[in-house]
Formats: sequence, C-alpha cells, structure tokens
Amino acid sequence: MGDHSAATPSEPTGGLSDRAVSYLRTAVPALWGAAIAATLKALAPHLPPALYQQLADVLSSALAQSLVVSAAIAGWYWVWRRAEPYIPDWATRVVLGSARTPAYRAPSGGEG
Repeated sequence: MGDHSAATPSEPTGGLSDRAVSYLRTAVPALWGAAIAATLKALAPHLPPALYQQLADVLSSALAQSLVVSAAIAGWYWVWRRAEPYIPDWATRVVLGSARTPAYRAPSGGEG
C-alpha cells in the first residue's frame, strides 16, 4: 500500500477518496455486526431451552439488542484491525471495506 497521507477527503488518490474509505470502513463493519447479530438470533431457538430463555430475557428490550449489535460491531472491527497486518488486502476489503486507512488532516483556517 502506498502513502496516501497527502490526500484531502474529497481528493481521490488513484482510487477512492479518504472520505469514501472512511465511510466504507465504518459501514462495512456495521453491516457485519448486523449480520452477526441476525445469525445469533437465528441460532437462538436451537440452544438448550434454559440457555435460550436466559438469552431471551436479557435481549427482551430494544436497548439490550442495540447494545449487543454495537458490541458485535466493535468486536468485529477490533479483531480485524489486529489481524489486518497478517491478512491479504483482498480479505481486508471484504471485512473492513478498504485495505487502507484514511488520512485525516487538520482543517485549515485556524480552527481548533
């Protein structure tokens, strides 16, 4: 991967702009987190009855369900960011949306 640190969010550098990369690296893990949560929900009825009932009790509120989805997204992103140096770029694109991280620059104009 090349050095893309000089790019601005709206300026493509031989591919996706940093803004597009940042959107992908946010949206793709969120989609995976939602898919993991949906898979767990589909598998839940196949759990032993006592475990299923405990899980149903814990996940009975929308807040708890949101927290589980958020935890799945955070866990997915954390695991893959740690594994990223050891996996090929194509796999990183599948699980994180892009094989490069966006470069962020401080806003010009004296803000901050």
